[in-house]
Amino acid sequence: MLKAEIQPGIDYALREKRLVGAPFQRVRIIEHIRKNKWKAKWIEPNPGLVDYIESGQLIDLDGRSSVSITRFSDPNPLCGM
Repeated sequence: MLKAEIQPGIDYALREKRLVGAPFQRVRIIEHIRKNKWKAKWIEPNPGLVDYIESGQLIDLDGRSSVSITRFSDPNPLCGM
């Protein structure tokens, strides 16, 4: 996702490895750190874990941007338009 599209306090899907078919994790963005770095709190699969991620690893869950997924649990989501 683009930096301008990311908002703190919102849940996003995260792909640790940017590969097709890589599993999604649900995270909540806490704050912007610098450039494309964000502080995130995991919702699932590791509730409470706080770590730093890059904006390129995030995928919109609710269709707020041009890149979205249909369902969080879908193993092969439809991406982008």
